[in-house]
Amino acid sequence: MKKITAAAAVFIGMFLFSCAAAEVGRDYANSRGGQKTGPRIAREMKKERPEKIVNVLCYHRFVERKELPEHRIIRGHGDIYSITPENFESHLKYFKENENVISMSRYLDWLDGKGDIPDRSLIITIDDGYRCTYAKAAPLLEKYSMPAVFYLYNDFMPGGKNALTKSMVRELVERGFEIGSHSASHPNMASNRQSRVFGGKKERFDDEEYLDFLVKETADSKEYLENYLGVPVRTFSYPYGAYSEEIIPFVKAAGFEAAFSVVPSYNINSTPGYALKRHIVYNFTTIEDLKEKFAKKPLKIEIISPRDGWAGREGKLRLQARIVDDSKINTSTVRFRMGRVTLENSSYNPQTKMLIYQYEKDLSWGTHKIAVIAEGNDGSDYEYAWQFVRKNPADKNLLKKRLKELKTKQGDDDAGKKQKKGN
Repeated sequence: MKKITAAAAVFIGMFLFSCAAAEVGRDYANSRGGQKTGPRIAREMKKERPEKIVNVLCYHRFVERKELPEHRIIRGHGDIYSITPENFESHLKYFKENENVISMSRYLDWLDGKGDIPDRSLIITIDDGYRCTYAKAAPLLEKYSMPAVFYLYNDFMPGGKNALTKSMVRELVERGFEIGSHSASHPNMASNRQSRVFGGKKERFDDEEYLDFLVKETADSKEYLENYLGVPVRTFSYPYGAYSEEIIPFVKAAGFEAAFSVVPSYNINSTPGYALKRHIVYNFTTIEDLKEKFAKKPLKIEIISPRDGWAGREGKLRLQARIVDDSKINTSTVRFRMGRVTLENSSYNPQTKMLIYQYEKDLSWGTHKIAVIAEGNDGSDYEYAWQFVRKNPADKNLLKKRLKELKTKQGDDDAGKKQKKGN
């Protein structure tokens, strides 16, 4: 009886959320890879595009390390986000010989139905904007003719000796690299607790303040970077990879064409364009680790609950997903994985193809990475991963109102630009 009550609570809460946030949900679903309408879906119905697999890597810093053998880290010693230039070069050598590395622009064009990409592709991204990316990473990328996109955030751009300068960024663009936004101040955007000034004490925002904050971190960041650097900023990288269905419409309204999380998995044709996935590269990541990541095979599923990007209070969640085609997998191995923990008591029904797991205790607050995993009949690994957040969501009517205001403002701005161009 307890399980039924918990499931009913989840269903009712999610139903009410969906009704109140219909417009927000449509904004999210209509992002690339979600539900499509109008001429675009008509074009795709005429000719289904071949499935592509795109893995995206997320690097951060490139520094020499003296005392940690094998580039590995012991807790409390060193920085897990820093790798040595030698280790980075070994990755690039492997990519040159074994992978199809493409630029972000080429990927965006393909998402828009222009051109083509290899059946399996790789994209290199570098977050934060540390100066070592200019001194160490860029020369190595050029040595192996590898494109990359650098994600920068406003508050670090005019920073001290460790940050890229404006002239460095402009030079990187001239050398063929691309620039994206990593927000204005690098916060966890899914949290209602934020600092009013960069580096300040965190306070709980009310809903109005939180939505203002989302505008600042998305639209204001894009405007600042484009004006400051004089270069186009087409994509967004969520700080800490934290996204939700509250955040995505603001990223879209700001004019970004795609956005990246750090859900550690692949991207396929149906991956939502504002919830694209990346693998973080740590200082202990080896080439064998990368091979294992790239070898994962796509598992086609229908997410029932919690949906990708879900944001809500319910803690005793009922995880549900339907596997579209289980003919290539060993159905006895199908499980949910939450973070790094495999939920062994997951229940899979081969007749209905439904996978279910019921939490008896509340999940912790914050973001959660979830995956459906299975072993293939040939011994390979299959998975599909996504993310949701347990939080106190903003008032849905207020959220809807703010997004409507943003759309109106965007329309006015576009009209003004056209008029200015005509004059």
